[in-house]
Amino acid sequence: MKTLGFFTFFVAITSSGLAQTTPLPTPTAQPVTPYEEMVNAKPILINGLEFVASTQAQWQAWDPPFGKDAVEVQLLITNRSKGDLIFSVFDTFQVVIKGADGKVIICGGGRDHTLRTKPVLIRAGDTYCLSRSAMLSWLDEHNREFVYEDGTGSWFSWDKLVAGKYSLSFRVGSKGNDEGMAVLVQHHGFSGEIASQWAGEGETPAVPFEIVDPPGE
Repeated sequence: MKTLGFFTFFVAITSSGLAQTTPLPTPTAQPVTPYEEMVNAKPILINGLEFVASTQAQWQAWDPPFGKDAVEVQLLITNRSKGDLIFSVFDTFQVVIKGADGKVIICGGGRDHTLRTKPVLIRAGDTYCLSRSAMLSWLDEHNREFVYEDGTGSWFSWDKLVAGKYSLSFRVGSKGNDEGMAVLVQHHGFSGEIASQWAGEGETPAVPFEIVDPPGE
């Protein structure tokens, strides 16, 4: 088991008592739309920062069995405190996906290298949109794989995803001691205003979405 920052790496999830689940097909409630619509979960307020999970209402990968398409997955962070706050983006957030049965779908992944990530200063009353690389691709004629990269060099994957209903949330957590920022300030000549670092832990409410087949499939 490898510990990275605040979170214990994803391999620990498989030993936490959560059973591996393979989502079953569920009927598509809505027809495939010719546009993208973003849907937001309910907000959660944790120690001055408000977190909202947001994603596309419909996820779609074209051109099976070889197509690969980007998906909008966002964490909206609003500073509801009276002062400015710094939010570390190094190992402080993780995507959680559940199937139509409400069970967590276990992810795989890894980290081949480590990237420097500058923390984000969020002024009082401002909102920051945390958006990283997210791709949905075909594994075969029926199954898809979703891959999310968090910007630190880590990637997470959910495979054997079929058309149906799902939900997405974010786990967030920070002890408020971003060592990366200290390195940037002390060893790389960065300077500027240093606000309080946010510390807290929690999980956003889930936002529903559907994986849909391309028209005509």
